[in-house]
Amino acid sequence: MTTRLQFTALFILAGALHAVAGTLSYVAVPAVQSDMNCGIDNRNQYTTAVDGSNASGNNRVVNGVTLYPLTGSGQSASADNCTINVLSGTLANSQRANGAPQADGTFAEILSGMTSND
Repeated sequence: MTTRLQFTALFILAGALHAVAGTLSYVAVPAVQSDMNCGIDNRNQYTTAVDGSNASGNNRVVNGVTLYPLTGSGQSASADNCTINVLSGTLANSQRANGAPQADGTFAEILSGMTSND
């Protein structure tokens, strides 16, 4: 009887500690109508929504979702409950390389650069 109760308690505890992970998905961004077809949608729930290319410091909005600027500075950058720390080097905002994906609208601004570790 004691073993059965212990197993039942363990089973209930395991159920109480069950967690569901988020989903990562990939959407190819078209060169035209990029904002509308980028996959960012205000019907989704996001843990954090950051824009790693935004050196201006102004929020950007795509399809009703606010992307908060994650600007590189020193060894840490933070925005909207998201923090990036590097083990060596420093974070810096850099311009997009030639041949990067083409886009229009606000999404073109997002793809115009990125926060990188130099």
